[in-house]
Parts: sequence; structure tokens; C-alpha cells
Amino acid sequence: MNRIFSMLFVLSALLFSSDVRGQVRVEAEATLDKKEIKIGEQTKLNLKLLYREGSQKSVVNWPVLKDSLAYGIEKISGDSIKNNLVDRNSVLYEQTQAFTITSFDSGVYQIPAIRFIVDQDTVYSQPLELRVQTVPVDTTLPIKDIKTIAEVPPPPPLPPDYSLWYWIGGGLCVLTLLGFIIYRAFKKYKNRQQVPIVPARVLLPHEQALEALQRMRVERPWEKGDLKTYHTQLAEILREYVALRWHVNALEQTTYELVHTLRRLKADESQVLYLQRVLRVADMVKFAKEIPTKEENEVSLNLAIQFVERTIPILPPVNPVVS
Repeated sequence: MNRIFSMLFVLSALLFSSDVRGQVRVEAEATLDKKEIKIGEQTKLNLKLLYREGSQKSVVNWPVLKDSLAYGIEKISGDSIKNNLVDRNSVLYEQTQAFTITSFDSGVYQIPAIRFIVDQDTVYSQPLELRVQTVPVDTTLPIKDIKTIAEVPPPPPLPPDYSLWYWIGGGLCVLTLLGFIIYRAFKKYKNRQQVPIVPARVLLPHEQALEALQRMRVERPWEKGDLKTYHTQLAEILREYVALRWHVNALEQTTYELVHTLRRLKADESQVLYLQRVLRVADMVKFAKEIPTKEENEVSLNLAIQFVERTIPILPPVNPVVS
């Protein structure tokens, strides 16, 4: 009888061990919501890890992704890691995390394999490919947001029969205006009251920047060949706006220092990436003598306008004075 029980125990142990060996303990997977995007468009990078726990709690080392995920690919934000027990019988766990990524240059970019470590096991996700397409710009169409000066037709000629009455009416208007001016001057002299001078309205920082950028859009200086002057002026407009908007020394800081300062001030990350893209292109043209394409010149101007428009501060409402 004891021999029968011993054989049954050995047989069950062999079956259990072969079943465990047939199961993969750790698996990693990486996927993209969209494998093809346009310049500046965003997509999701989804990471998933499957692992089976033994008799002790497993230690999972989740990868920490940098802001520059790979060459040409920027990480904007990341969700928190989610842990889920998929199968209680086999103690199968699933951990997931999603990241929002984007790119500001056209081309085909490779996202390398991402490493996961569970206890003593190391696995890698499969590498991915992201295609970034340019935004087609039709330069033959007219600019719609700025209208040309309208021609006003000349007034019709005056009938000769009423010319005398016009002279009389004009003389009466001049005499009335002269009498009003004399009355106001006498009243001012009598009361000794100083008329307050109303200062001219000063443009807000975002109004100054948008006015200069719209003027660039009309003049299109990059088509004249002086790319260094165009990108230098574009960077100066944005730096002056940032200096007035966030009260920082943006004109003296490098691109890296300025981006770090805005992130420390909790500025919107997607807009900070727009600014970083424009300033990087300006630095490459100014110091490395790089020659951007026609599309890259237009994209820099469009990103600069979007950055200013989407970072306009919300002013508190002015309460009307009740008389």
C-alpha cells in the first residue's frame, strides 16, 4: 500500500513540475495607439508586464523613461503604474503604464526595446517603429486672418445750386466751434482745474508678441534667404514674451535653462515643447549654420504663434463702477 502511495506522489509531482515549466514566468509587451502621426501630433506608448509569483512576493523593477525617449521622440506625460491580478490560481499579475509621446521632425523613428526586471529575471519588450509625416502647407492660398486695405470710392460731386448754402453752413459750424473753444478756455481759466491726461493704452505682452509674429507671417522673411536673421528675431520675440509673461530672465538664459525654468514654474508641458522646438531650430541656424527647409521655417512660425496663444494669462474680471 505504501509503495502505491509513493508512486502516486511521484507521478503527481512530475506532472506539476512539467506544467510549471511549460508556463512562461515573465513576459513584456510594448504597443503604440497610432504608428503614424503628423508633426506635433500625440500618441500613446503602452507598456505591459505579465509575471507569475512564487511562494514569496516578487520585486518588480519598472523602467524609468527619460523625457527624450529616443532620437526625435519626446515624452510629454506618463500615467501611474496599474497592477492587476489576472489569474488567482496561477498567481498571474499584470502591470501596465501608458505614456503620451510626440515628435516635431518628420521621418521614421525607432523606439528601442525596454527592459523589465522581476526578481532575477530580465525581459525586453519588442522594438517599435513610429512614422512622422509633415503637415502639407498650400502657400498659393491667400492669408485669411489679415485683410487688405479696402478701397473707398470718392464722394459724389456736390450740386452747384447748393454750394452757397454749404459755405454758409460751414461758416456757422466754424463760428459755433470757435465759440465753444473760447467758452471752454474761459471756464478752465476760471476754475483752475487741470484736465487729466489719459495715457495711451499699452499693449499686453501676448498682444505685442502676436502682432510681431503676424507681421512675420505676412512678410515671410525666410523666403528672402536671410534665415539667420529670421530665426534670431523669432527667438527674441518668444524670449521677450516669456520674460514679461513669467517674470524670468529669459533673454540671458540658454534654451536648456529656459525650458528647465518653465517646467519648474509648472508651465504646460506641451507648450514648453513647442517653445523648445522653435528655440532649438534657431540655435542650430545661428551657431551650427544649419539651413532648415521651407516647411521647417513655416512650422517654427506656426508653433511660436500657438505657444503665445495657448499661454495667454487669464486676467481677473473688472468690476464695473456703479454710479
